[in-house]
Amino acid sequence: MVLPDDVAISSADLFELRTLFLSHKLSLDSYCKGLEELRAQFLAEDTSEYLFAGGKWSAPASETHRLLLNMFDTCPRPSPPNNARPSQVLAAFHVGQVAEATAKGFSKSLATLKKAPTVIADFGAKASTLMDESLANFDEKAASFPSRAAVAEARATLVELMQRAVYTQYKKQLVAVQKAWLAKFRTKLAAMKPSIEVESQLRSLVSDMKDGFNEQVDQLLPAGLDWTPAYERAALVDSMNEQSQLHVDTLTVQGLYLNMDKYKMPIDVSLHWLLPKPFGDGANVPINPAKMKPRKPTKRPKARALTFGVDDDATLEGIDGMDSLPDEMDAKVRAMVFADKMIE
Repeated sequence: MVLPDDVAISSADLFELRTLFLSHKLSLDSYCKGLEELRAQFLAEDTSEYLFAGGKWSAPASETHRLLLNMFDTCPRPSPPNNARPSQVLAAFHVGQVAEATAKGFSKSLATLKKAPTVIADFGAKASTLMDESLANFDEKAASFPSRAAVAEARATLVELMQRAVYTQYKKQLVAVQKAWLAKFRTKLAAMKPSIEVESQLRSLVSDMKDGFNEQVDQLLPAGLDWTPAYERAALVDSMNEQSQLHVDTLTVQGLYLNMDKYKMPIDVSLHWLLPKPFGDGANVPINPAKMKPRKPTKRPKARALTFGVDDDATLEGIDGMDSLPDEMDAKVRAMVFADKMIE
């Protein structure tokens, strides 16, 4: 660091290095004592150990301030002194005994559900009935105690203990129901015949199994509790989807099913323009009219008149042999004489 020339102090005078080692949190007393020393140096402005008294040094960094406050929160706060009277302490002791006896009786009643079959259809209703009966028994026995605060605290603790015991059995019932529905799905999957709609049938089967599972697990939940079977439901659906895909792959390998969603069916489209020449012109005529060249018309041969080497005005007399022809033959020969004007 370079200081201006008119500053009389050196760079080393601007900094002060101090090292403080904190004990491990397992040694809570020593750890909190070290934090108190840091509090006095960085945060306690009214103490003599405060480093920034009188503006001698710069203000503390905000990150250091936040870090120290978070560390101070880990130290336990001193509890207020207990000024309870002996009668209150005695009442709390007796209420605790009542709550403990009620919890033991509830455990014995709950044990009857453990000995029941694997899946109890109305587990939630039975567990709720046991909890309500146990709480009513506790309230009846604790009604004579004058300390309402001790009774309320003991009752809350009793409710928590009973819910913990019921939750363990609730999870066991969920697992049993999950296995039962998975076995039912496998049975129906094995009985399913190959079909072109096997995938849609499997999706419908998985949906029906999921709805049945949700309907049954709703009966396992005791009243007033918000436990959810999300993990068991997700595991069941994943297992059914995996087995469904395996079933489809098996049918595909065996040649009994082909998923047509992955393929496109070819479609042949043809257009026919029905004109006098629907299939085009002949080989001697171009198809494109623009490239057609005009053809010269061919000369047709003219018909020639049948003559006997005489002019039109000549007669047949003088021809050798004509004089000796009969009259009928002479007329026919004369009719065979044509002139060019006659055929034009």
